[in-house]
Amino acid sequence: TRHCTALLNLYFLCSGPYRMLKKLHKTLIAKSNQDIVLIANALFRQRGFKMEEAFLSSNKANFQCESRALDFSSPNAAADEINQWVSNKTKGNIPSLIKADMLDPALTRLVAVNAIYFKGLWKSRFQPENTKMRPFTGGDGNISKVPMMSQLSVFSMGLASTPQGLKYRVIDLPYHGNTMSMMMVIPWEEETPLSRVLPHISIATVKSWSKLMHMKKVRLFIPR
Repeated sequence: TRHCTALLNLYFLCSGPYRMLKKLHKTLIAKSNQDIVLIANALFRQRGFKMEEAFLSSNKANFQCESRALDFSSPNAAADEINQWVSNKTKGNIPSLIKADMLDPALTRLVAVNAIYFKGLWKSRFQPENTKMRPFTGGDGNISKVPMMSQLSVFSMGLASTPQGLKYRVIDLPYHGNTMSMMMVIPWEEETPLSRVLPHISIATVKSWSKLMHMKKVRLFIPR
């Protein structure tokens, strides 16, 4: 059993999810990426709480994850230290992530923190003068007026459907540099809430969209 576990761990380290996640992290923060991507990972553990060195080393190697000791018996001070760390790592763009009431002085032993800050420029820009107050249907089906950006341009898009036959559009909005893009799902019928579509979207579903996509000129409206 011990040998099987060792082989399994070796597989995950060399060719499994760890390798893919490490490659993804490297790609996202690469200097060649013209978008701003800041990623911070850390394990904050109760002072005196022992953890396997192999676990800590693996997290540091694969996820660039730091390990720090805190005293959670003082939740306010612990929350302040975690938030200061996050703020420093994201250059002040995320000043607060943890609230003191999220930490139980008697029970908290470990807090895993992941903070991601992203800022990119659209490849096809939205002009400020085209932003106007328009009705927007939220994920729950409620309609409210919000500032909506708009533009007429050519995007990669496709039409898909849920197993129940509920149609929805998929549109790909690339960021400047073509390293990243945002994929949006929009129900075909305006009155259909997004909550009826989302439960049917999986990794396999997203992969299948590539066969449906084609370039098309459309007028796009999205919330600012």
